[in-house]
Amino acid sequence: MSLQPDVQRSSTISKETSAVFVRAAHYLRGRQSPQGGFCFYRTTDVDEPNLFDTYHAVAALTLMGDTVAEQGALLRFVRSFSPSGQLPALYYRVFILHHLARSDLFERNEIRRLPLAPPSPGRTPLSSVLRGMFETVRLKRLLGGDLAAPAIIKWIASLQREGGFGEKPNLLDTRYALYSLAALGGLKETMVSAARDFVDALQVRTFGFTIARDSLSSSLEIIRAGIQCCRLLGLPVNYPREIRAFVLNCQTSRGGLSRVPGAIPEIESTHYGIAILQNLVGPDDAVTA
Repeated sequence: MSLQPDVQRSSTISKETSAVFVRAAHYLRGRQSPQGGFCFYRTTDVDEPNLFDTYHAVAALTLMGDTVAEQGALLRFVRSFSPSGQLPALYYRVFILHHLARSDLFERNEIRRLPLAPPSPGRTPLSSVLRGMFETVRLKRLLGGDLAAPAIIKWIASLQREGGFGEKPNLLDTRYALYSLAALGGLKETMVSAARDFVDALQVRTFGFTIARDSLSSSLEIIRAGIQCCRLLGLPVNYPREIRAFVLNCQTSRGGLSRVPGAIPEIESTHYGIAILQNLVGPDDAVTA
């Protein structure tokens, strides 16, 4: 299973996929503000760059092997945010810098201070807790060294139900849990066997993956999570042609990709679509948000 923090661009990208990438890159470049950041709804009258869109834009452009423009302005924009604050903001800042090969600017002390322990009882939805754990583990892995966290391994393992994870077992929460367990060295074979059955049951010919056993809902984010779960579990992706068709149908006339065909294109969904096409041809997969 691959836990590499980045993805090498495959040399086997088809001409069709290359055309998708060219159009997507054009869309993403048009979303960049003179301030350096990105905003999916940017127009001549509205320009509100934010860390979320900037992270997904930089990640997508990097996956395609494209150069991110205005890097000086981009770095100033990223560094204008306080190093303290909420975990997602730290996650986006650090991984933007990671994609720009600027590890010298990582906020290492902030990362070291992140707790790696079972959460305290509270009202936070389990999906948010699992995502926060995933982001924390990914950040700490950037600093290198082993992550010793037996208590968190035991806690995550206790959440497995019907092979998956989540209040209602689903692919998104299962991806977060499996990655965290694998990165911490706690993904045991008994757990893997049940997870394989769960994930394999969610592979459907229509569009590749559905989110849960009693659902026919899918999107680029769900398909992305399904592929990542398969990579972590050593499962084959059963319907790559159908997945590719779904992704291509999500690309709009201006090059951006929507979460499902016919929806509004967004930077986040463009990132997921590009990542899916990369994963379908690459020998390995990096698990990213």
